[in-house]
Amino acid sequence: MEKISRREWLARVGSFTLGSVFLSSCDSNVTRGIGTDMTATSENESILLEKVNCRRCYACMPCRYGVDIPANFIFLNSALTEGEIPATSESPDFYSKGLDFLARYETVLTDGAQAQHCIDCGECSQICRHGVNISAELEKITALTDMLRNYRAKE
Repeated sequence: MEKISRREWLARVGSFTLGSVFLSSCDSNVTRGIGTDMTATSENESILLEKVNCRRCYACMPCRYGVDIPANFIFLNSALTEGEIPATSESPDFYSKGLDFLARYETVLTDGAQAQHCIDCGECSQICRHGVNISAELEKITALTDMLRNYRAKE
């Protein structure tokens, strides 16, 4: 049986439900990776988490796709500051703390507001007053949560 990531599985299942237009958009999201600073997509690869320089000006809001951009960044930054998630997946407590992080993330941010719904349209990045590459940063959060969801599914 072929092993695939949660995101790839969702893209395949979604394509049957929503048609080939959805599949073509998901395939580009799945295959393009998750940015240059963080390339992990499985628990076998290491990741490095850094705070996002979001100043909470809300110029990026509202997102047409429902993503609560500042809330995602505030949540990640707070977790890193408070030590609720290690900055690297190499840390021995990454998965134990990571699963707690994921549970809180899924409770605090409704599904529609989570980073995974970013389609990388780039509109928010163009209007960010502080030069944050919002799409890339949301992609990193999506990669982190996907990695943790894959791990949780194997437990």
